[in-house]
Amino acid sequence: MNSSFLPEFSGAQMTAILQGNDEQLLEALAQPLHEELYRQQSFDFLDRLSQGQQLLLLFDYLRNNMSGGGIIQLLHNGYAGLLVDMPGWFHTLGAPLVATLVDDMIGFYLKHREQLDARLFVQEFARLYEALPEAEQLDQRFREQTPAAIRTIAAFVRANPGTFFRLVP
Repeated sequence: MNSSFLPEFSGAQMTAILQGNDEQLLEALAQPLHEELYRQQSFDFLDRLSQGQQLLLLFDYLRNNMSGGGIIQLLHNGYAGLLVDMPGWFHTLGAPLVATLVDDMIGFYLKHREQLDARLFVQEFARLYEALPEAEQLDQRFREQTPAAIRTIAAFVRANPGTFFRLVP
């Protein structure tokens, strides 16, 4: 699917962004997607994006939530649905370990869905980390696989720039 939302950058901006490190590249391209999503206040915005843009944006959500509280925080915040297409995308892009990890995260959610979806007080939520110790293994695997995921997405962006932005004078 082609995107109906392409952030605009000048040639000089994009040259600098594309020549920067992978992390900076992803941040620069994710920022306008986050801003538009926030402006629209609806995940229906994702339907307007290319699959590459969707992966970029959703991986950024995943990364931000995982760094803030790990898999338990991500899933308790209601973001399990954001993971569904990621394994296929990462397999297609040649990152099978990342794809397997995200698939395992989905399996973790399905196994513990009742606990993760429950409305909890702060103390009850904190106890989830003790009650679900396998979450720490997923968190650790995510930390280990994040650089590979970033490299994979950045390489795809560099190979398909017109999927992610439009150059303006």
